[in-house]
Amino acid sequence: MDSGERSPYSAAHGPEATTSHSLTALASSAALAICFLRCTGTLRLQRRKVGEAQLTWRLPGGPFIPLSAAALVVAMTTTLTLREVMAVGVVVLLAGVTFVLSRRRDQSA
Repeated sequence: MDSGERSPYSAAHGPEATTSHSLTALASSAALAICFLRCTGTLRLQRRKVGEAQLTWRLPGGPFIPLSAAALVVAMTTTLTLREVMAVGVVVLLAGVTFVLSRRRDQSA
């Protein structure tokens, strides 16, 4: 296939395709960030022994499962471009600032 030919399986060309690809990449990157945060949160909950009194079933391995999942997420983020990493970083930073401000407001009320 020549470089000028368009495959019937390819996405639309032009600014719409670039915007769509950028939004898809940002959503995918954000999903990876959320997965990483869940893995690290699980480690903290395990360390605090939260919910062990009501525990009915436990997976063997302790922290191995969330650590290996976090490592997998980190490995998958190595495929991101610098622009995508920066965009996710900005979103995570803004979410963190919003969280801290809301906690301060709730504590002062």
